[in-house]
Amino acid sequence: MRVLFNGVASLRPKTGIGHYIESLHAHLNELGRDDELMFFPGPVVRKIVGRLLRPGKVKAPSPKSAAPKKRTWLPSPSRVMKRLGAVAFQKAFELQANRSGCELYHEPNYIPWKCELPVVATIHDLSALLHPEWHPVERVRRFETNFLKNLPRCRHLIADSESVRREIIDHLGVPANQVSTVHLGVRPHFRPLAIDQVKSMLADLNLEPGYLLHVGTIEPRKNLLMLMQSYCDLPSDLRERHPLVLVGGWGWRTEEIRVYYETTARRSGVQHLGYAAEENLPALYNGARALVFPSHYEGFGFPPLEMMACGGAVIASTTGSVREILPKGRHLLASDDLVGWREAMRRMLVDDDYWLHSRQGGERHAAGFTGERCARQTRSVYEEVVHGRRALAA
Repeated sequence: MRVLFNGVASLRPKTGIGHYIESLHAHLNELGRDDELMFFPGPVVRKIVGRLLRPGKVKAPSPKSAAPKKRTWLPSPSRVMKRLGAVAFQKAFELQANRSGCELYHEPNYIPWKCELPVVATIHDLSALLHPEWHPVERVRRFETNFLKNLPRCRHLIADSESVRREIIDHLGVPANQVSTVHLGVRPHFRPLAIDQVKSMLADLNLEPGYLLHVGTIEPRKNLLMLMQSYCDLPSDLRERHPLVLVGGWGWRTEEIRVYYETTARRSGVQHLGYAAEENLPALYNGARALVFPSHYEGFGFPPLEMMACGGAVIASTTGSVREILPKGRHLLASDDLVGWREAMRRMLVDDDYWLHSRQGGERHAAGFTGERCARQTRSVYEEVVHGRRALAA
């Protein structure tokens, strides 16, 4: 098979989708089949764009930045350049699609680009459609127009979890036999590390082991205002010994979160590191007493599995996909249970027996979510679309 694989979304500083694209592309190439996977854009463009989009240090915005900006009828230069870049990418993509001789196009980031090839698209979640209040207006508009308009072009859809698969079937009316669940894979560098190595890497970040950790972009569905409020209700001596560390850049619709962070949480033991380099994440997981993950909604939820792969404890919300991928017996709470989250964090910090019990079996469970398995099941979908048959893929 010749498959055109759109990797544009992996060029920017990576979060969950970018890591998924990079990992899936690498493992598809390692399967050893007589396939040709054509990655768009080519290596020269990837190198140039990668240099331009290197992440810088992210500072916590001041509450004053939440004030509305003065409207202007003229688009900003950055918006004009972004639009021109998008048009150039689209034209280059169409040219490659028309000349490549590919039998299939896989869009791993929701909305397929314009071309005449049969399309497989990965749908990571439907939060922009089901919960528009959590997203920027422009993103919601893009999903309501481009995504829904292009959905009929897709021969098959891939969902990160069975929870999202059911949403696609129930809310979008897609036939069940045209949607497959393919769980994502945990990258192999997430593993237990020697304590001396962890302490050395944490020292560069001005951290000591024993903190509570949250990993993810700061946005409404991550439920960080509730988390910070629960944490700030803990006794001061616990907060002094065990800070709450937030890893991830500032996202959108964060005005209320910013104000609380600056006026209350920051002086009560909450630390915001901003976007963390990929090489630092395993040490951050290893150094944490527990990962706290109170999301209202997730399409999959990498951080809990990554934490377990590193041998750590997890406190998470009962949102559908997180409950689906975590093993039974984990500490799960309703996302809006402020008192419950406070008590769960307190117990995790003071009860060593409970903490040790919470870590048992996590590493073994996370080992079942591999990039190779994700690639095999994805290739099975390709087989069904191109040849009308489903390859066996464990």
